[in-house]
Formats: sequence, C-alpha cells, structure tokens
Amino acid sequence: MNFQTLVDGLAEYFGMDLKIDQHRSVLFVLDGYIKMQLEFHSFKEAFCLIIPLEQLYQGMRREEVLKAALKSNHTFRPNGGHFGYVEKKGYLLLFSYVPLPLATVETVVNEMVLLSRQAKSWLEALHSGQNAPQGAFDAPQLSRSSIFNSLPKR
Repeated sequence: MNFQTLVDGLAEYFGMDLKIDQHRSVLFVLDGYIKMQLEFHSFKEAFCLIIPLEQLYQGMRREEVLKAALKSNHTFRPNGGHFGYVEKKGYLLLFSYVPLPLATVETVVNEMVLLSRQAKSWLEALHSGQNAPQGAFDAPQLSRSSIFNSLPKR
C-alpha cells in the first residue's frame, strides 16, 4: 500500500476530504485539540503517526516530564506509542510506526485510536500539573474514553 492509497482509504473511512500537504503529510485534528500527523518514512518502510503533546520549557518540570516519558518508553506495552523530544522546538512527541507490510486502513485506524487514547491521558495529566498520568507505568491499560467513540464500527 502506498501513502496516497492509505490517505484515500482513510478519507473514505472517516468521510473526510484528506489531502497530502507540501511536507508529504496529512494532519488530523482530533477532539478539537489533539493534532495527529500521518506521514510515510521510507527509511523505516513504515507509516508514522505523530502527536505533538506539550511544549516543555526549560526547568525542573521539563526534566521530570522527560524522565517520566523515558520511563514510559521502557515500560512493557504491546501496543501504543513511544515518546520523543524535539529540542529545537521544545516539544514532547508521541509517535508510532505501522510497518508497510502490516498497513491497512483498519490497522492504521486502530493505531490512531490507541495513540489518541494515550495522548489524551498524558495531555490531561500534563495540563493538571502532573508529570505523567496515574498508572502510566503499570499494566498497559489506556483510558477507556476515546475521541473516536462516535465513529461508526466497520
């Protein structure tokens, strides 16, 4: 499956008009405030979903949040994203890859749902002054609420 075919399939699935932008990516705005970018990484032979979570300013809190994100990266989770940090812009990112051989519209949508749940729980925690969501390092349970709850089942 190539990138354009995937984007066309997602457009049909969501009933939206999706276009690949000049940066070779597609931007989704979920629940009015979560931005998720989809792009193809040829060096990984995978589609990449990226959510910029929070701009972290220099100081003790940034260090604590980054430690929590690194700890989360090394907590066993069979599904869900990984955290990264873009120093130039100061952003904590949540990202996930869907390997090309496994990519279908359904597998990408499922990964979008998992990633959005994880992002939502981290955003809620960060906005309430916590460094990580409660239970972030326990069993791989994500919040039961999802911004995709209103989507039709296919």
